Formats: sequence, C-alpha cells, structure tokens
Amino acid sequence: MPATASERMSRVDTAWLRMDNDVNLMMIVGVWLLRPALAYDELCERVAAKLLRYDRFRQKVVSDAMGALWVDDGDFDIHHHVVREKLVRRKGQSERAALQALCGSLATKALDPGRPLWQFHLVEGYEGGSALIVRIHHCIGDGIALISVALSITDGGGEPPQRRARRVDARHHRGAAQRRRALGDRRACAAAGLPRASLRRATGRPSRLRPRLARRRGGTGYASSISACRFANRPCRPVRGALFG
Repeated sequence: MPATASERMSRVDTAWLRMDNDVNLMMIVGVWLLRPALAYDELCERVAAKLLRYDRFRQKVVSDAMGALWVDDGDFDIHHHVVREKLVRRKGQSERAALQALCGSLATKALDPGRPLWQFHLVEGYEGGSALIVRIHHCIGDGIALISVALSITDGGGEPPQRRARRVDARHHRGAAQRRRALGDRRACAAAGLPRASLRRATGRPSRLRPRLARRRGGTGYASSISACRFANRPCRPVRGALFG
C-alpha cells in the first residue's frame, strides 16, 4: 500500500485553522447566481478539471504536536464536496429570501474536519437558472488567488494560477527562519502584554518565555497564531465570540 503524501501547513494557515471554533468559523462563504442553469454532473466535471488540479482540494487536515499537516485523502469522493441542495420556501416567502435563509444556515455549519475543507452546494432551478453556494476554509486560500481559482470553473474564466516551486539556499533558509522566529516572539510578547525584558531574559531559552505567554493568553497556540498573522503583514480579522472555554 503506497505511503500517504503529506506536507507541513504554513504558520499563517495554521493560525487560521486554530482560530476556527463553533462560534467563529474561519470559512469563506460566497453565492453565485448562474445563467443559464448549470447541471449537477457538469458542475462536478468542471470542479474536477479545474479545482482538483490543486492538491489542497484533495487533502484533509491532520493536526499534530507541531501544528498541522496537509494529507492526501485516500477516500476522496467529489460527491461529498459537490452536493445538491433543495430550496425550501415557507408560505409567503420569496425565492430570494429562501436562498438567503439557506446561505445563513450553511454559513453557521462547520465543514467536516475528516475531509478536505471545502464544499459546493448547487441549487437547481433557481429563478430560471442555478444558484451555487461556495464554502471554503480560510486555511486553504484567501484573496485574489482563491478568487481566480474559483472563477476558473465558469465560462470565460481564465486558467487558474500555477504555483511556482521556490528554491532556497539551506543556509539562507535557516537564517531567515531564525529571524522570523525572533520577530514572531517579540510580537507575540507585545500582543500578550509582556515587557521586552521578558524576551531579553529568555534569549536562548525560549522555554522560559512561552509558558508565560501561555498563562497570559490561554495557550502558546494562540500566541503563535497572533505572531504568524502579524509577521505575514496580513490584517488580523476581528475575532467574534469567546476565544476559550
């Protein structure tokens, strides 16, 4: 039996994963109104041809002591991720209002953590066409790149961007990693409200610093998530709901 391929998740994506909880789902939700109508089988074909060329859409997340891994889903089935939805209308409710209610319900429903973290919901026969509700976890992607990938399944959509492999000298990589860690520790210290002296005393002994961050913020995972977001120069989004407990 072949070994399952895996890849370490980046610190920034691990931060999005750790911030996910039942009152603050780190999930991107979008709605497309399609004309003409799109059949279910055709949607599956388009998703398979465009999205599944990216490993992330065929990989599930496995957490470990160091963070998380992207692991190939040996039981992957596109029909678990591209599903039909029936629009249920209450008496006197418009079709648009029923779609909004369905979107609201799906936006509060967590993705299955045992499968790749995305799902497309097709509503057939909506206003003479189709409606497509897209749910993708924030750790898979964000921003313009993800929009380009999603739009690639539509008519007239361009080819999804190709990921370029990066070749980095080993010594440069180690030095950059040390600088990132030092900067992340300083910013995590500031986020937790610890004085700079705490970091100086902990130089060379990170184990002295991290337990204090844990006591201040409820865990080193949250502190490192903050530092990862800040270091990446990406805006930290407001966190809604209780963080712990």
